[in-house]
Amino acid sequence: MRRMKPRSTSVCQNCRDRKIGCDGKVPACTQCRQFRQACPGYPRKIIFVHQAPGDPSRNSNNLSPPKRPQNQSLARGRTNNETGNLILNLTSFRLSTAEELLAVAIDHFIPGSKLPVRISELYSSQSLVCASWLGVLPNLIDEEQSGSLIIQATRTLGLSIICRCQRGETKRLHNHQRLQSYCSAIYQLRSQLLLHKEDVHKQTVAAVMSLTLAELMMPTSQKGWSFHVRAVAQLVQRLGPEQFIVSTAHRLFVGFRPLILIEAILSRSPTFLTLQQWQSVPFQKYSPSPMQRLLGYAAVLPSLLHRADGAKLIPAQQGFAEKRAITLALSQLLDVLRQWVLSYQNLFPGPLYWTQPKDLKPDYISVLPFCFPNALAATALIHCWTFQIICLTQLYELGILGRSHQPCGDFNDDFALRILEECVDLSVKVCQSMSYFLEDNMKIYGPAAAMFSFRVAHRTLLLFAQPQSDHIETCKAIISCFLQKGFDVKEPA
Repeated sequence: MRRMKPRSTSVCQNCRDRKIGCDGKVPACTQCRQFRQACPGYPRKIIFVHQAPGDPSRNSNNLSPPKRPQNQSLARGRTNNETGNLILNLTSFRLSTAEELLAVAIDHFIPGSKLPVRISELYSSQSLVCASWLGVLPNLIDEEQSGSLIIQATRTLGLSIICRCQRGETKRLHNHQRLQSYCSAIYQLRSQLLLHKEDVHKQTVAAVMSLTLAELMMPTSQKGWSFHVRAVAQLVQRLGPEQFIVSTAHRLFVGFRPLILIEAILSRSPTFLTLQQWQSVPFQKYSPSPMQRLLGYAAVLPSLLHRADGAKLIPAQQGFAEKRAITLALSQLLDVLRQWVLSYQNLFPGPLYWTQPKDLKPDYISVLPFCFPNALAATALIHCWTFQIICLTQLYELGILGRSHQPCGDFNDDFALRILEECVDLSVKVCQSMSYFLEDNMKIYGPAAAMFSFRVAHRTLLLFAQPQSDHIETCKAIISCFLQKGFDVKEPA
C-alpha cells in the first residue's frame, strides 16, 4: 500500500518537472536562473502526492527543506549544494535527461559565490575561462530531439563530471554511460561534417565545446582536448565573425575564445583571432569586457612565437632583422599588457589583489597567498601575468641567441637580469594566486581556469629560480593540490 507524503514547499514546479534539486531561493531559484526561465515560485498549500515504499527512517511529516551541506572538496567525492547532492548520492536517481546532467555541469562549474553581485555581468561579454558559455546550453537543448548531437555532447559533459566525483561500481556504471554518449556524439559529429560541409550551426559548435570540457574532465587521450579546441576554431572560422554578433552565438564565441587562444599559444601556431574582423565584428553590439580586450591584445602572441621558432632556424647574420622585428613586437605587446593592468585597476575602488593574513596562509605555500575582488578579476589577472611571462621568456631566448653574433636591440647583461627577475616575480604572483583558484567554492572552474597559468609559471621557475628555493617546493605542493582536485598538472619534462 502506498503512503502519502507532503510535497516540499521549497521546490519550484520547473525543478520538480526536471527532477533536479531546487535551492528554494526567492524570488527565483538558482536552477531556473541558470536555465534562463521564469521561476514559478513555491506552493503555499500542502499537496499530498503518492510515494512508493522507501526508507522507513524517512520522516514523511517533515516539511522543512533539507539542510545544505558545508563546502567540501570535490576530491573527497562531495558536493556543495542540493543539486549535486541529489545527483551524486542517490545512485538510483534517474540520470536519463540532458537537462538533469546539464544542471549538474553548470552547478559544478560556475562559482556563483565568487562572481560579481549583478547577474547581468555574468551574461555579458565577461569571460569565465572554460565555463561562461555553459549558460546558453539550456536554450539550445530545449530545441533538440532526444539523441541529437548537442544532447549527447551535453550528456557526455554531465556524466564526465559525475564520474570525477564517484568511486567503485557507481563510477563504473556512469563511466559506461559516458563513453556511450561520447561515442554517439563523435559519430554524429563526423556524419554532420561530412554531409553538411558548408552548413555549420551553432548547435554543432556548442556540442564540440561540450566535448572539449568533457575531455578536460575525463581525458580519453593526452591531446584530446587540443583536437577538440582546434575543431571548434575551424567551425567558428568557417561561420565567420558576422555570425557571432548577437545572442547565443556571441556568448559561445566570447566564452570559448580563451581556450582557442591558449591552445594556439601552447602549439605556437598563428590563430585567426588576430585578424581585424575577428577583433571588432563580434563586438559590434556588445562592447568587449576587460578580459575580452586582454584576449584581443594577446591574440598576436601565437604568431610571434611561431615567427620566433622560425627565426631560430635562420643563420645568425641572415636572421638578425627578423629577430629584431620580433623583439620589438614582443616589447610593444609587453607595454600594452602593462597598460591594460593600469586601466583595469581604474575600474575597481580598491586593489586588484591583496595578500591574506599570515594566520590564514596554507601550509603548502611559502609566500602569502592572494585574494581578489571576484573570480572574473582573478582570471583576468593571472592570464595577463602569464602572457607577460611568455613575452619576457621569449625576449630572453632571442636576446641570448643573438648576443653572441650581433646585439639584438638593447640586450645586455643588466637587461637580461631584469628580464629574469621580472619573470620570476610574475611567476611567484601566479603561484600566490593558486590557493584562491583551488578553494572548494571555486568548484571545478577554479583549477580548470588556473592550469595553463600555473604550468607556465612552474616551467619558468624551474628555468630561472634557484633549484633549492622555496618557490620550487611551493610548486610541488600546488601540483599535489591540483591532483587532489582531479587535475593532473605534471611537472614539465
